[in-house]
Amino acid sequence: MIVRATLAAAGAAIVMSGAAVAAAPTNKDACLAKAFELAEQSAKKKLPEAQAGKVEQLVTALEADCAGGDMAKAEASIKAVEDAIAGK
Repeated sequence: MIVRATLAAAGAAIVMSGAAVAAAPTNKDACLAKAFELAEQSAKKKLPEAQAGKVEQLVTALEADCAGGDMAKAEASIKAVEDAIAGK
């Protein structure tokens, strides 16, 4: 319980500081929906071919994480996809 309260307080502090915090997917369906959302976001940005290819590979890996039920790994994959879309 103390861990949850500490994590909640830390999360609130990050949100209040203006940093973007994406909630980790809680189940396979939410995870796959996020993967689809990121794929659409990438398509709308009309990224250069090399960048789009990298995003596609990362989204495929994210979908595998989702299908495997590994939400912790999926959260890291989501961050990687978001960074790739942003060109980081």
